[in-house]
Amino acid sequence: AGRRSGGEAWAPAVSLDGGLARELEARGHDLSDRLWAARRLLTGPGAVEAEDLRVVPVQLACIRSHLARLAGDAARAEACAREALSLVPDDLPPIAAAVLRGDATILVAYARLLAGDTVGASAALREARPLLVRGGNLVAASRAIARLSRLELEAGRPASARELAESAIAEAEAAGQ
Repeated sequence: AGRRSGGEAWAPAVSLDGGLARELEARGHDLSDRLWAARRLLTGPGAVEAEDLRVVPVQLACIRSHLARLAGDAARAEACAREALSLVPDDLPPIAAAVLRGDATILVAYARLLAGDTVGASAALREARPLLVRGGNLVAASRAIARLSRLELEAGRPASARELAESAIAEAEAAGQ
């Protein structure tokens, strides 16, 4: 939590989507308005299916990882991120699984960075990127490439940083992004 200028406490907002919206759209659900989640909760008995709730433990572990990182606890941040990875149900639709695994793997990278392990962070960023792309989270995938490129520059490898950036641009252009 932080403090606003008036002294009241505040905390950052956290999204618990984890690919659910994309998966529901793929199943033909109408998510055209901003309140689709509330509408889905209110549409009657069984509106929220058990399968919709299976990802909540993963998302909560990710939130705990974020909070531990913000508190400066690299070990706990990584442990929570790895817990999130272990909690992703094996039978999730591929897009939802990729989103959750990509998000959790990015959190492993951030925890490794906090611990000063740039090699481990780089490995996690390289692992997360294709998951994020597969899950359709191109913003997070781009951020992973940007952070990875920065690590390459800091390590004195500008050619590698440039290759990463150019390959990401080529992939985005090929995908029409």
